[in-house]
Amino acid sequence: KGKGKGNDELTVCVRGISWEATEEAFRKDFEECGEVERLNLLKNDEGGIRGIAFVSYKTEEGFKKALEFNETEYAGRTI
Repeated sequence: KGKGKGNDELTVCVRGISWEATEEAFRKDFEECGEVERLNLLKNDEGGIRGIAFVSYKTEEGFKKALEFNETEYAGRTI
């Protein structure tokens, strides 16, 4: 199992994130869905975005709202 706290039931996996996106913008956009408990934006060895993130929400409402991003365009790519 992974380290750290978090409720896997309230965690969304976001794939297809543009490598041009910034962590700050990504966090801001997904915080609009609800209060984020934890954000893990995977990065490569050079510190660039790998295109995958895990976002854990404190409430089911935030989780469900984040799911609405599924199959939508975000920063020029479908996530």
